[in-house]
Amino acid sequence: MHERRSQHDPCSQLTNILYIDETPGFGGSVTTLARLAMHVDRHSFRSHAIARSDIAGDYLRRCGGFENVWVDGVAEFPYNGKLGATLSTVACPLGKIGRTTAQATLTALNWLGPSRHFAARTTANLSEVAVDAVYLNNMPVNTCGAGQILARRWKAPLFCKLQGYDWSRRGAMFARQMDLIFAASNSVAEPLLRRGIPREKIIRVFEPVDVEQFNPDRVRPTGEFRENCGGDYGITFGIVGMLVDWKGQDVFLRAAARVLARHPNAVPVVVGDDPEFSGARVQQLRELAAQLGIGDRVIFTGHRDDVPQVMAELDVVVHASTDPEPFGTVIGEAMSMKKPVVAANAGGPPEFIEHGQNGLLHEPGNAEELARAICGLLGDRPTCAKLGERGRQTVVDRFSCEVHARTIFSHIEKACKKHASTTGRHHS
Repeated sequence: MHERRSQHDPCSQLTNILYIDETPGFGGSVTTLARLAMHVDRHSFRSHAIARSDIAGDYLRRCGGFENVWVDGVAEFPYNGKLGATLSTVACPLGKIGRTTAQATLTALNWLGPSRHFAARTTANLSEVAVDAVYLNNMPVNTCGAGQILARRWKAPLFCKLQGYDWSRRGAMFARQMDLIFAASNSVAEPLLRRGIPREKIIRVFEPVDVEQFNPDRVRPTGEFRENCGGDYGITFGIVGMLVDWKGQDVFLRAAARVLARHPNAVPVVVGDDPEFSGARVQQLRELAAQLGIGDRVIFTGHRDDVPQVMAELDVVVHASTDPEPFGTVIGEAMSMKKPVVAANAGGPPEFIEHGQNGLLHEPGNAEELARAICGLLGDRPTCAKLGERGRQTVVDRFSCEVHARTIFSHIEKACKKHASTTGRHHS
């Protein structure tokens, strides 16, 4: 732990940032946070993090970008939980006024209970550090109360990285208290704008991709998936990501059945596990593949830590989310590996994929249209090469880790100075 700064402290020019991440298991928001901390200017900033799960905490420690990482969480009363349901039942006869009152009551209970207890624990853990900024990295509605308490206690600005669409009316209320909101795409920002959040508070910052880690010149294919199928198979196509319903692995399998009918030597690959690494979702998808008659043709890898290597083994990378995707980090990673991508045309992906130029887009949930797009690429290597080259250039220019970090930290630095000038707190 680092000593509280003083005028004689050689670290007095450093800005200490506390990041709070509420990801329940492991996902893209955790890797985004790690990449941000790993590309910070260590001469200007120090990073400290709280993760909700042991899996996320271990990952953040291993990345080496943080001074301190510990596991904790805001165990708030959820609106769909028992207490929330009880309040809703009581308030239901009162209509809109009743619902508003029930939400306000639960918010107050969270503020007075779980959020305040979490803030007290956090303050104790960071008693030797002068925190200059609080940054809520994921699921900010869960942590806004605690974040506000901490920011007021430390007279520090409050930021959040919005990577999803989980802002209810309550979330919009909290959003007004933020100094800045970093949105993963315009699609993510739009609901806040509709709720009257000032546009100047919202900064679009695409998720970061490590273009050196995801570099086809450094990671070469080994033929792993072809060898697994006896070596007789041709082009591989796959989907990479957490196995949750809305990510569309079921749509991918239905499209794969159509692709295999036309390209019997192709290899469909499903990479990932559910957030808790239980294997339950993998088993469900195996059963679906068997029902589709392709159970012996699909490779299920489970969770893989070597995602760049996995990408190197795929000839076409598919994104099939059925709900709007806030950004789609795996899409950017595939593009960085010069892989042609076929992505769902909703949410963030259409903001950086130009159909036919640096990737392809398909209607979300439409397995037939997805299969046609995949088949078109499997038989057209020049187009694959063109999309791959332009895809990587898009990533390098627009959302490399360096671009991402430079954008966020420049805004944090300006906001910290502005906040200090209005609160009277010293900020170097």
